[in-house]
Amino acid sequence: MLIRHLLGYLPAHLANALVGFGGVAVLTRLLEPNEYGRYSLALSTIIFVQQSLFTWLEGAIARRYAAAQANGDLADELASAYAAYAVVATGLTVIGAAVLIFAPIPDDFRTLGGLGLGVVITNALLRLGIESRRAAREVTRTSALLASHTLLGFLTGVAFILWTDMTSAGPIAGLLVGAVVVGLADVPFMLRRLKGGLVQPKRIGVMLSFGAAISLTLAFSQIMSVADRFLIAIILDEAATGVYAAGYGLANRPLDIVFVWAGLTMAPLIVAAFEQDGAARAQELAGEFGATLILICLPAATGIALVAEPLAG
Repeated sequence: MLIRHLLGYLPAHLANALVGFGGVAVLTRLLEPNEYGRYSLALSTIIFVQQSLFTWLEGAIARRYAAAQANGDLADELASAYAAYAVVATGLTVIGAAVLIFAPIPDDFRTLGGLGLGVVITNALLRLGIESRRAAREVTRTSALLASHTLLGFLTGVAFILWTDMTSAGPIAGLLVGAVVVGLADVPFMLRRLKGGLVQPKRIGVMLSFGAAISLTLAFSQIMSVADRFLIAIILDEAATGVYAAGYGLANRPLDIVFVWAGLTMAPLIVAAFEQDGAARAQELAGEFGATLILICLPAATGIALVAEPLAG
């Protein structure tokens, strides 16, 4: 079962690998170092905001989907999750728009901020649908959504750089287009799934109590991961940030892809096993998960270390 699910998610992670390496190789040739640095700072901010405000919903869906399905109240669970998303997204839109309109910031950063705000809101909506399908173990559709989102966003971003006057804003605009197009394609399916569901504030409270720790952990992890880029930009300049971000991405991105691939596959299986077969079966699967991570990731990390200099060159 594990191998079948790993292979099912393979298209999504081949797309991630292509964009992960291709993004550095292509964007560092299309953008000047300062432009790439500005793009890196914008992307880091987008990830931080999304993880801080919306990841608790994704985590709650991943954990509670199987139980809600077994109890026959899945529509209520999803309706409550989407209602919570709407409240957070509305608040973020109002605050973000006010900052972009009234704050004394340069026009290019205002453009990046507006596009980034759109990416956060649309991507968070798309992620709710993807997380629901992943929890339902709909491997093929989940993989297709992830691969389409990744490839469309990247290719559109490159097109914006090549055929418009966009520079660092181009890849961010591409991410927005990818999230909107793939999200619009998936929303009708999700609306049918939550049809008839009732929004229950008590459910939202339970989701928040479970998922808040996940959001906080990821937010602090993101701060630790990208604070150096902002410090480099402040102390040196955005060009230095671009050079640093490109090298960092070459080392970090391949391992992230492998870890996420394994996690994307195993997490819903472990949760479903816990709900349906008990803790012992979940522990057994978790042991298989750990062994699989070591089997895949240790050689990958070793390989990157051995070819670090020619890879960076």
